[in-house]
Amino acid sequence: MVGWVQIYMLLGGGALLAWHEERLIPFLERIPWYVALSSLALGIAMTRVPVGIAQKLTLPIVPLTILIGVFALPSASDRARRFLAWKPMATLGLYSYTLYLWQQLVLMDGMFVLWWSQTLALLAALAFSAFSFRFIETPFRDLGRRLSGPRASAQPAT
Repeated sequence: MVGWVQIYMLLGGGALLAWHEERLIPFLERIPWYVALSSLALGIAMTRVPVGIAQKLTLPIVPLTILIGVFALPSASDRARRFLAWKPMATLGLYSYTLYLWQQLVLMDGMFVLWWSQTLALLAALAFSAFSFRFIETPFRDLGRRLSGPRASAQPAT
C-alpha cells in the first residue's frame, strides 16, 4: 500500500515537473522506452512493499520511478504511444477516475488475500466503474453541458 508521504512526494514531483517543464521534458524524452517502462513497473511493484522500515526506504523511489515512467514513456517510443492509444488502454484511461473511486470500496485492505478473490474484486471494480461512467457520470456531464451551453454563449466576449 502506498503511504501518504509517497503520495505527497508524487504530487510534489508532478508539480516540480510542471514548474520546470521546459528543462525536464527534453531530458525525459531522451530516456529509452524500456527504461521508462521498467521504471514504471518498479514504482508500481514498490507500492506493494509491506508497511514498516522497508516502506520507509522506498519513499523516494516510488514517486521518482513512477514519474519517470509516466512522463518519459509516452514520448519515448511509438510502441508506447500505440499501446496507450490501444482501445482497451484508452477505455481504462477514460474510466480511471471512476475506477479509482470504486476500487476503494471493492479492494479494501486485507479483505481479499487470495489471488483469485483479488482478481474477482478487480473485475467487480471495473464493472462498477463502467456502469457508473455510462449511467451516472455521462448523463450528468451531458446535462451540465446542456445547462451551461446557452448561458456560456450569451455572455459577451472580453
